[in-house]
Amino acid sequence: MLTHRPSVGSWIAPEAGWLKYNVDAAVTRGVREAGIGDILRDHSGKTLLRFSKAIGISEPTRAELTAILLKLVRFFLLLCG
Repeated sequence: MLTHRPSVGSWIAPEAGWLKYNVDAAVTRGVREAGIGDILRDHSGKTLLRFSKAIGISEPTRAELTAILLKLVRFFLLLCG
């Protein structure tokens, strides 16, 4: 049970027995070079999977959407093997 309000940007664990998957993208100012990353953790915060990749020149929204799309494809491939 959550007993305090988390600060902005803090990670909130999923319930026991569940996993939490976070995806993010970052874009540099000026040149607009982008990178994406993700992390999969269990309820205790243990890292089960992590990934990062440079994706070249991109706008922030496109970089975020690319990160989400690539991770959906990755999960689909893992499930369908």
